[in-house]
Order: sequence, then structure tokens, then C-alpha cells
Amino acid sequence: MLSITSCPNCETSFVVTERQLLAHDGKVRCSHCNHVFNATEWLYEIPDEPATEISYAPQQPTILADLALTRDKIPTPPALRKPASRHYPALIAILIIIATLQSTYALRTQIAGKWPQFKPFMADVCALFNCKVNLPQEADLLAIDDVELREDTEREGLIRLTSTLINNAKFTQAYPALELTLTDPNGKVQVRRVFAPREYLPAERKVANGIAAGEDVYINLAMTVTDIPVSGYRASILYK
Repeated sequence: MLSITSCPNCETSFVVTERQLLAHDGKVRCSHCNHVFNATEWLYEIPDEPATEISYAPQQPTILADLALTRDKIPTPPALRKPASRHYPALIAILIIIATLQSTYALRTQIAGKWPQFKPFMADVCALFNCKVNLPQEADLLAIDDVELREDTEREGLIRLTSTLINNAKFTQAYPALELTLTDPNGKVQVRRVFAPREYLPAERKVANGIAAGEDVYINLAMTVTDIPVSGYRASILYK
């Protein structure tokens, strides 16, 4: 049987003798990369082969035993894998960090909606990369309820629509724009106008905070319709 050891630094295989292992408590120097290591920790054996197929010339040790390179002559046993690179854990950690950052960037809107407490921090970080953190905009999870259309008793030709905007989502959403369409008795559109959140929200509401999960918000729209016959209306939720 031949005793083989592998350098953990360059993964080169060498023939090693018992005398060399005993000379310095198993410590040897790789003749390929000069790395000093304990050969007994990387030792394995293979069946002896004819002398014509193995060329080994032991050298005289100086401080440590120098092993002659026999990389092309000695095969690595099929059942034995070469030691994994010591750089693999660091590379894997870097790849995990990169993947996490990419996922956070792609899902920043959903994260800000589900955990609004993180939005200020994410906005500060995103500003460094010239991006924005917007709140989710799921129009099908919003609803308009308790709609009432009436003429303003104090201002002639002014029609007011009051209603409640409801967020049925389980996360905070951006305030939508609201489109109010007024029609005549034949259903023909007479007036159409789109209202931005600041135009229909109470003054104390902060648009940037969005509408919280399950929250109801009172809205008040006004539109001038002087000399226009109005008998019907439609109110729609829009995200631009």
C-alpha cells in the first residue's frame, strides 16, 4: 500500500513515507506551493502499483520534510473527494447577501406595505441608489361605500359627493385617485373629473402614510355643474 497525503492549500497529492511522517511529528512542506501542513491529517492509502508507473525520489529534508511532486503519477481514490476550498464559505455568504439584497429591492413595495415601520429606513437606503419605496396599489382591495350625491345648499351649481373609502387589504396601501363621472338622464357623460388624494382627504390626513389595513376614510368631492343636466354618477378608484 502507498501512503498518500494532499496539500490542503493547493490540493496536490504526494507519496509520503513513515520516516517522513515521524521526522517532524507529521509536518511536511509542499514542494509545489511551499505550504507547511500536517500530512497525517490528510493521509489515505491506495493499492501499491508497479514501480514503472510511479516515480518517487525522496529528497533530503532540511528543517521539514520536502515531498517530491507526483501529481501525474498517483490517482486520487474514487471514493475520496479533494478537500473543499477554504474560500467556499465566504463565497456562499457573499452570494446569500447579494440574493437577499436583490429580493429586498424587488419586493420593497410589498415589504413597505406589510411592515410600514420599516419604510423610513428603506426609503433612506433606497435614496442612495436613486430608487423609491412606494406603497402597494391594489385597486381591487379598495372599495367605495355609503355614497351620497347632493347639491350644495350654499353654492349654486355645485354638487358634492360624500362617501367612505375602505381598504380591505391586510396591509397599508397608497391612497388612490378618484374619478367622478356625472351623466344625464340618458346615461350620456356630461362631466368627468379625476381627484388626487389631497383634493378629497381631510386636511389632517398625510397622503404619504397611506390608508392602513382595514381602515375607513371619509371622502368629500365637489364639482361645478352649472347649466348641466345631471341625473346619475359613477365613482371609480384609479392608480396612475
